Amino acid sequence: MGGAQPRKTATGKKAFRVALVFPPTMEFPTATPPLGIAYLKSFISEAFDGRVSVSCRDLNVSFQNRMFLDSGVRRTLRGLCKDVLGASAAKDLSKLRKIPVEEVSALLASQNKYKTFRDDWAYREGLTLLTKYADVFHSAFNRLSEALCQLTGDIPFEKLDGLFAGQLSNLARHDVVGMSALYATQLPVGLLMAKAVKHFNPKASVLLGGAAFSQMSERDCKALLFPGSPIDGICDGEGEVTLREFCRFVLGDIKREAVPGLIYAHDGGLARTLPEIVKRVDELPFPDFDDMDFSAYHAPAPVYPIQTARGCSWNKCSFCDYNCNYDSKYRPRSIDNIMEELKARAPLQKGRAYLSFDDSEIPARRAKNIAERLIGEGFSARYFFLARPTKDFTKEILITLKESGCKVICFGVESFNQRIIDLERKGTRVKEARKALKATHKAGIDAYCLYFTGFPTQTAEDIGLEIKALVKNAPYISNLANASFVLLQNSAALELSDYVEVDWSRYEPAFYFCGNPIYPRHFPYIMREGMNGDEAETAMEIIHNSYLAFSSGLRRFGRPEYHQIFLGPSKPDKKARRDMAAFKASHAKRFPSANDSISLDTKLQMVERIFPHPSYLKSYVAGICLAHEH
Repeated sequence: MGGAQPRKTATGKKAFRVALVFPPTMEFPTATPPLGIAYLKSFISEAFDGRVSVSCRDLNVSFQNRMFLDSGVRRTLRGLCKDVLGASAAKDLSKLRKIPVEEVSALLASQNKYKTFRDDWAYREGLTLLTKYADVFHSAFNRLSEALCQLTGDIPFEKLDGLFAGQLSNLARHDVVGMSALYATQLPVGLLMAKAVKHFNPKASVLLGGAAFSQMSERDCKALLFPGSPIDGICDGEGEVTLREFCRFVLGDIKREAVPGLIYAHDGGLARTLPEIVKRVDELPFPDFDDMDFSAYHAPAPVYPIQTARGCSWNKCSFCDYNCNYDSKYRPRSIDNIMEELKARAPLQKGRAYLSFDDSEIPARRAKNIAERLIGEGFSARYFFLARPTKDFTKEILITLKESGCKVICFGVESFNQRIIDLERKGTRVKEARKALKATHKAGIDAYCLYFTGFPTQTAEDIGLEIKALVKNAPYISNLANASFVLLQNSAALELSDYVEVDWSRYEPAFYFCGNPIYPRHFPYIMREGMNGDEAETAMEIIHNSYLAFSSGLRRFGRPEYHQIFLGPSKPDKKARRDMAAFKASHAKRFPSANDSISLDTKLQMVERIFPHPSYLKSYVAGICLAHEH
């Protein structure tokens, strides 16, 4: 099937059309639109002075909502899974047939109301059920995408197009289709969509970009850019300049080798041009969200993502590979420029603005400068941001942040063990972190702690010390993130070869693209000193349950950081609770439960090593009981 006839301008010339796509992420809930493609749209529109038509497609939120609200999606996906993967793959989806879509829709609607957000019980129960529902779809959809990516023969593109409500054939009407993937989970479906675009219109040019592709190895790039591949190029690093020049190449204005930051197939191998970053970020046009329907996102009011800088001001953490995205260059915007963007948002000029600061971290003094401008200009906002817990978060600064509307600070605590923090190159001190958490709590701001276990050399005995620290700090922590160590292929943790090494015997492809292996960006590893992967996951589970036991019940448990900005005084919604209880009684047992990959014996052995004293074990068991009871 060929592409549709190109649209023409008033002068009779073909209109050059660009589509920027954010594929499904397999994560729920989604509160904000993707910032990357919104920046790209405004940049390209300005660069070509309106001569190029640019549109943004957030297929992540649109697919999620159709998954919840359209029973046809369920039927189509189940049919595709049965045809491609076999009857057993459609089994879980068949179980969901017993749950009326109308009730799931009502549940989703209730979760987007202020009353439910302020009722911890109703919010938690609803989010748990919806997440289980979404996980069933995502698991089946991801398996299907991986299987279809592997095929080199006939693929049911028309049925796949129906799953996306005709969006794939519509994308094929564009001259350039840019796929922007932020997470590795977007890769299979993003690549499958690229294949679909070329199926419907072989003349369309497909450019891949985003953090997930910037972090790819040379081997994976070769696997994507084989002879006859539907991929025309991969953007290496920031996308603005690369996309602009790639469009000029497609238009015939320049040669392909003149496009900066481009990886492409050449003479049986790869060619790579030097990336070009935007040095003066104040000169970038503000992101264009005109194509985004904010009412489609999972929050009771629009949440606007905003970036105050590109790159990371610290950029030294050994477990992180963020430096791959922005070429390690930290470029802050001026406060004037930030305020201009906020004022330019028409929906923000009336009432209160809800903001998600999407920087990798904002230092305390810069956060204070932004807060003072918000206060000085009378800008009513509620917002959160990420930061390292340094001594700069003083009482005075935190009071200013609170007054400006800061509701949550996501602190990258990572550990309460100074030896581990030093190995992680966090540049923070445990004592200073504790003071920052306490001062944040006293200022009336929620402290959301980013935290993980299993960094090289961390032992079960270290976990016992972490739990003791949590006993002291739990009253000041509103929520504790749940994660364990991952050895990333572009991180400095690979330099810790005395403690951890890559286990190449277990490093296998994540999936195949047209028969070519695509590998994950994280490595399986052998821990020379410290806990292995299963032990680290068990330790994190133990820490989290201990935190629940030592903190005041389950307040804010399971609430994403960007949802905490809507919290106010607790106002239980009795009707929401009744509806939730009725839904659980009727349907909750029919949700397929997730498989536990860690054996019970492993957990028991870890518990015995961590809890030499029965009082700690008693608290841990109490946390488990609370989690299951609620």
